[in-house]
Amino acid sequence: MAQALGSMESSNVEMFPKEALREQPNTLRNPVIFYLGHIPIFEDIHLARATKPLQPNRRIINKFLKELSDTLDFREKVCARIAALSQMQKPWQDRLIGRALWIGFEHEGLHLEIFLWMTLMSPNILPPPDIPRPDFIRMAEQAVRNLY
Repeated sequence: MAQALGSMESSNVEMFPKEALREQPNTLRNPVIFYLGHIPIFEDIHLARATKPLQPNRRIINKFLKELSDTLDFREKVCARIAALSQMQKPWQDRLIGRALWIGFEHEGLHLEIFLWMTLMSPNILPPPDIPRPDFIRMAEQAVRNLY
């Protein structure tokens, strides 16, 4: 689960410049910034059903498109809550908590796929951080050699 959260964090926050977060590379999808707030709110709602709410005031749903710093702070709190629950026995002992974590994990994976698809359409995407850029020329030459 932590790996999925890290992938989403990397693709959402680090691969899009802040000035491009409001762009909508595909008109059938929400602006990029939407996913930064939507995913932790979705996860918090499901965890709240199984435990106690982290943020009882759901007005943050309307606020996350306005203040990026509030959205990222809320996201960090939800991620910390998920990490803490994952380290306990509760997800294995309490079916509601385990189910809420699994629903959040599946939801995160679904949106990671959608988000990566959207990055292909954006002219503003940055390369993933800490990943070396592939040597496409060398790879193409190797592919040609492998043909013969």
